[in-house]
Amino acid sequence: MSKLGNYLGLSRKANYLIIGSDNIKSYHKKMYLIILSAESSENVDKIAKSKAKEYNIKAIKFNEDLSKFIGLDGCKIVALKNKGLSDAILKCESEYSIVE
Repeated sequence: MSKLGNYLGLSRKANYLIIGSDNIKSYHKKMYLIILSAESSENVDKIAKSKAKEYNIKAIKFNEDLSKFIGLDGCKIVALKNKGLSDAILKCESEYSIVE
């Protein structure tokens, strides 16, 4: 199992994830990282880029399917509300690519 996937599972259990594009669009508190699934659509990518720019944070595309790590079928985007976990995930550089 991937390290990034483990961090995502931990984030879900600790309630540090904002799950889904609608929830991310309507969220107005601090978020530290946006993570896209490898299968995310162009529409979801646009939402991620927009929110990343608004909050001045990074958006990354995970090399695998997010849904298998957080236990929700069809999940294509999540955002993290915890700085420590966000920093730990960003250290797993081989498991994602930056969304530009």
